[in-house]
Amino acid sequence: MKTANIERVKTLAEGYLEAKAEMKQYLNQIKEEIEGTEVSISEPLSQGGRITYTEVTPRASFDFKGYSNYLYTAMLKGEQYSEEQLDEIMKQFVVKKDSKWALKITK
Repeated sequence: MKTANIERVKTLAEGYLEAKAEMKQYLNQIKEEIEGTEVSISEPLSQGGRITYTEVTPRASFDFKGYSNYLYTAMLKGEQYSEEQLDEIMKQFVVKKDSKWALKITK
């Protein structure tokens, strides 16, 4: 049965936490530098890897809850819709999200 050297484990864990905090500082500095930039970046890094900063446009989503509430209310009122009318109503419940910029650093 093997036992771990607790002091060494604690030292390694402290080093890990320090490196993690330093990494977070670097990432915050990078974000500060590119904040407000609206130009795509895709550059190789000197030790291998790549930094990319691109605009991401999310897909439109559908508000199922709002649509089902609308149909339920219409059903209670006794309203009837044709297939074409339902298609037009569905278009009202499509939610488009704004695009945003994303930073990605890969090795």
